[in-house]
Amino acid sequence: MIIQHRYRMRAGNPMPAINDLFFYQTFMAEKVRVDIYEAKRDVDLLVTDNFRGRGGEFISANYTRLPYKDTSGNIMFSGNEEHIPEYIDEDDVPGA
Repeated sequence: MIIQHRYRMRAGNPMPAINDLFFYQTFMAEKVRVDIYEAKRDVDLLVTDNFRGRGGEFISANYTRLPYKDTSGNIMFSGNEEHIPEYIDEDDVPGA
């Protein structure tokens, strides 16, 4: 499994200032952990209860079936799973 983080700035609409200049007000940022799987067994895929609407910690998952099975006969999938966002200060976003 590879762990990746995705960041998204949260902001309002650009507001006019003076001399045709605008300013952009940000408020916090989202940090989302994304788990990437090269191969994962079918019995280990997320189910409905793993998602936020059912009290779980994930917001989405995408899988693609691989053309082989493991030695136990389980169908294999590659894919990614996104956790519920964590809200952080925009200054904590790498490269910001």
